Amino acid sequence: MLGLNHIEIVGRYKNSTVHAYTLTGGLIYSSKNQVFSIEDLDNPIPRLICTIPWDWKAIPSHVRIFDRYLKYSILQVAPVYGEKYLVCNGHHWWCIEANGKVIPIKPFAKTRPMNRGICVATSNNVYVAEYTSNQKRLPIHIFRTCDMYTFEVAWEFPEKEVRHVHAIIEDPEASNRLWVFTGDNDNESNFYVTEDNFVTLEKVCGGEQKYRTTDMIFYNGDLIWGMDSPLVTSFIMKGKRDRLLDAQELFELPGPAYYTCQNQAGGLYMATTVEPGPAVKDDQSHLIGLRPNGKWEDMLQLKTDWFPNFGILYFPRGVLPENYLVFSQRALNPWEGYMTIARDKAWV
Repeated sequence: MLGLNHIEIVGRYKNSTVHAYTLTGGLIYSSKNQVFSIEDLDNPIPRLICTIPWDWKAIPSHVRIFDRYLKYSILQVAPVYGEKYLVCNGHHWWCIEANGKVIPIKPFAKTRPMNRGICVATSNNVYVAEYTSNQKRLPIHIFRTCDMYTFEVAWEFPEKEVRHVHAIIEDPEASNRLWVFTGDNDNESNFYVTEDNFVTLEKVCGGEQKYRTTDMIFYNGDLIWGMDSPLVTSFIMKGKRDRLLDAQELFELPGPAYYTCQNQAGGLYMATTVEPGPAVKDDQSHLIGLRPNGKWEDMLQLKTDWFPNFGILYFPRGVLPENYLVFSQRALNPWEGYMTIARDKAWV
């Protein structure tokens, strides 16, 4: 494990997955079937928000090794309006009310959305990207809700257009503009934009692995993303909104990048995933960070373990305060299954 000279550890939390950071709620994370918040990262005291009622099938998931196979622990917690939370574990969905009451949501799709697959838009709509294996390339959907209980189809990709939707992200410079990122083959890896709440959806660019991404950073007028390709060498990419066909390579990655993170001090972060593929160069997840000198650096390397899960680093949605860096790890040692709260000492 390399790079700890950059990182000051504040705390580690066992069996915990980070989800979001908000100015009003603090750091939102889950452990097994419970949702917590930490309001002050300088004094990280967890506060229980609620406990999700699990059925009997999920009882073995209280043991980490079984949960890694069964995947019953909470997968996504998205803070939404009115101090509510939209929660899923890949099997079921719930709405957490402001008073902590848990309301089951009627199943609306067999989807395990990726980290950026839930978008809370300023239009008061919440969108959920359909993410399944979809080997047969059946139609794929984007769902919409405004009450967190009833969902409708906002958009349908016809069969054979995309495999699945990786992410839906609102543009911070135009609240009516939502970006949609799809994968996985060349023709399926595209950037789309809607500016009318999915009345229309325009393809902006795509058709190559360099447009296969699962996350996006909007930074100083640029779009910055990590390629999510185990098939060809991945890079950190940068492009202008109106010139994405001219996107440039910033930093070569040893594997596909899934998720990104940023903090108020100016730090940007990406992490590579360990998965099968000819372009995956080693058995380690690499945490790559932007340094104050404008260069990207390989800050931390975590070796995948023996269990047949992809080695993944998860980051929170939102912008972390000061120079904080928070991540959770799956199938990576040491500290497998832990959430780490740290400071990036390069940024002050």
